[in-house]
Amino acid sequence: DNQTRTDNLPRARQLAIDALQSRPLDPTIQRRLALIHSRLKEHDEAKLLANQLAERYPDDSEIHQLRGRVLLSAGEHAGALASFQTAVRLTPSDYPAAGQLAALQAVTGNHGQALLTVENYINTQPGDPQGYGLKARLLQRNHRFADATKALATAQKISPDAIWTLRYVEGLIKSNDFDEGFSIAEQWLVDRPDES
Repeated sequence: DNQTRTDNLPRARQLAIDALQSRPLDPTIQRRLALIHSRLKEHDEAKLLANQLAERYPDDSEIHQLRGRVLLSAGEHAGALASFQTAVRLTPSDYPAAGQLAALQAVTGNHGQALLTVENYINTQPGDPQGYGLKARLLQRNHRFADATKALATAQKISPDAIWTLRYVEGLIKSNDFDEGFSIAEQWLVDRPDES
């Protein structure tokens, strides 16, 4: 795993292959090797491993997410979409699964379905600001800045830390509500002088 962080991917690939010699069905090693193959653009090898894992563990959302990322890297959008849909069906409250599916839906032009995916995630996890943040990004891409600002306001209410406050202020500015944006930023700084 340390080898993949240092971008010595050929060496990491060889270490994973060697590890599989003693533990040929270890899903953790197979996952890592699939990702390494994918990063090296060795798509056939990556897909083979990801498909084998998905067949062996059909109810594992993380494996379907892995398969989706491998297929997406190989340019197979339809297969990636199906894998992310399976991951979300298995675990609708998993933000990475919902986020990957919504992002791919948006990139392929299905903005309405992407928003529906995010809304479904929000319904399962209403206290997670990430869902509202993703909704805001999708709305901003469609130039629906006022709706995006509402989603960011909800995220900021759930988690009034610097990140969500900044995103909310940015949303207000994109909506041309400069006065409100600067007012919220100023109030946040007044309320938290040691964080500014």
